[in-house]
Parts: sequence; structure tokens; C-alpha cells
Amino acid sequence: MDESLDRISGQLAEMQTRISKLEADARSAPIPPLRSRRQMLKLAGATVAGAAAAAAGIVGTAKPGLALTGDPILAGRSQNTLDGNVADKATQLDYTGTANVGAAFFAQAGTAFNAGVAAFPAALAGWSEHAAMKNGVYGYTNVDAGIGVVGVNDSNGNGGPGVLGQSRKGYAGQFAIFSTAKAQLFLVPNFASMGPPPPGGHQIGELYVDAGGVLYYFNNGAFRPIGGSAGGITTMLSSPIRLLETRTAYQDNTPGTGQTHPGVKLNNGETFDLPITGHVMNGISVPAGAKAVIGNVTVTGTTGGGYLTLFPLGAAQPNASSINYGAGATVANGVIVGLSAAGHMAIYCYASSDVIFDASGYIM
Repeated sequence: MDESLDRISGQLAEMQTRISKLEADARSAPIPPLRSRRQMLKLAGATVAGAAAAAAGIVGTAKPGLALTGDPILAGRSQNTLDGNVADKATQLDYTGTANVGAAFFAQAGTAFNAGVAAFPAALAGWSEHAAMKNGVYGYTNVDAGIGVVGVNDSNGNGGPGVLGQSRKGYAGQFAIFSTAKAQLFLVPNFASMGPPPPGGHQIGELYVDAGGVLYYFNNGAFRPIGGSAGGITTMLSSPIRLLETRTAYQDNTPGTGQTHPGVKLNNGETFDLPITGHVMNGISVPAGAKAVIGNVTVTGTTGGGYLTLFPLGAAQPNASSINYGAGATVANGVIVGLSAAGHMAIYCYASSDVIFDASGYIM
């Protein structure tokens, strides 16, 4: 019995010596550059991070939390005992380099990609040219209130987007939901502020939701409300602006370069082209993209009984009047008139008259 125990103890000691030598050889062996997904999956935990860093030209340290045996990478502790992953810590890569920045941790499928010249240097990069694995990065969670993909920008400067999406031919971002989901997109309101933020530093295309749930769109140097309880899609100008003045006596009193002043009455049967958007009067204008203008039309010095019809330039003239008048009359009427794609309005005049048009708001 004693001889058997001594023999077994000797064999165990020999095995431990061999294992120690294999581990020492593995740690000292050079790590080849990352060339394919197959090679990457065959590397052990620290070797995976190290090879990915070497491919990107990154100086760093790798801290193994588990070992790989050729199976897909699974970093961190798992509740599934079948996958053999019982590590308490995830595989970690600490980046310390400053040159040849590409991707610190890089996973690829299909054609090899040069991580050192990545268009967007990143701590984590997913690259795929494989039809069966067409997604670069996939985020999934089955935890209540969990988030599949999280992007945070915590810079103190002007900052950039937490998540950036770009596309050459498709969509920069696509959001789909199941029938049991809530919505395709959720903009968290700013619960500290009513109304939009100051316009400085903002760009065309930005969306903003204030504490009252009003949605704003940034265009033409300011945030414009496009939905919500405070104004909806209608915006009133800070002050009315006169965009048309036909009376000759008022031609020298133009308060800005945006006013149209032909200096003659509109003729019988004439359809007059009046530009509305983009004409600045005392710093105020109806912005490009407006679908309709809210204003007041006035006729004076009329030569006979007639009417005006205001409608989008280029559209068929409707069988309706915007204002009616008699000879020698001065009459005004409030109107809401659609605009052409270029922001123009047409004025049809049935009987010759001087015409004045003041804009007070618009609809986007």
C-alpha cells in the first residue's frame, strides 16, 4: 500500500512539474499578429487581448479572467455551467499607448481588417464582412430596464455623440419594435428647463425636448417647436414683418432689405409672385422650410369691386377668395396661406389694387 501511495505521489509531482513548465513556456512564447477570427478564438484569455492590441499597434496590459479553448469568446462570469466559464472577473485590457491608435479590443468575421487605420478609433471594435455575421456590434439584454448598447460622452468640452451611426447607402440609425414594445425612439425631457436652450453652439438638425414635453427642431439659428402643448407646429414671430408694399408713397420707408416693393398696383387678372421665407426684416424672418405663413393682407386704393386669392405659388388657383373689396375701399383680413417648396406665395388680383402683406407667424 505504501509503495502505491509513493508511486502516485511521484507521478503527481512529475505532472505538476510538467504543467508548470508548459505554463511558463506559454507565458514566454511570442504572440503572433491577429490575422483571423479562427486564430483569435484559439488564444487564451490574456493572449486574446494581447493579440488584439498588437494588431492595432497598442501598448497596454492584459489581465486574464478566464481561458479560451477555441470556443466563442465569453468574458466574465456565466450562470451557465455548461459553457465552462466560471471566472470571477472579465478579461480586461488597459490601454496606455498614444501612437497607431486603432481598436484596443478587436473582433472580426470574414475578410481581415487593419485595426490600426480604423475610421473611428475605439476601445471595442466589431468588424464583419461575413454574410452569416453581418452585424458589427450587437447589444442584447434580458434584464428589466437594461440597455443593449450604452454610449456615454463625458467630455468637458463641446462634446460629441454618445452613439454615432453612419451609413454609405442605408440609414444612419434604424429603430424597430415588437408589437408589445413602447416606441421606436425615446427622447428624455430636460426636467429642469421650460423652453429651448440658448442657440449658441447648436447645429441644424438637432432635436430637443424641454420639461413641458415640447419637441424643438434647430434650424435657421434657433430652436423651433414642432410638437407638444406649447405651440405645436405653429411659431409666432417676435414681431410682424411687412413683406409686400405696393404703394409708391412708402417705397422709401422700407425697414429692411427683405421687403418686396414693386411700386405699382397689382393689375386686373395678375398673379403676383411673393417670396416669403428667408427675407430678413429687422432681424426677423420666416425660416426656410416653412409650409405655411400666418399673416394679414390689406387692400387699399382699389379701382373697382374685386377680390384677392392667396395660395402656394405653382399650385392650381383655388376657387375661393382671401379678401373681398369694393371700389375706393381699404380692407384687411387675417390669412393662413400655404407656401411652395421654395417658400413662395401667389397673389391673384381680380381688380387693380394696392396690396400690403404682413407676416406674423409660420407653420413648419
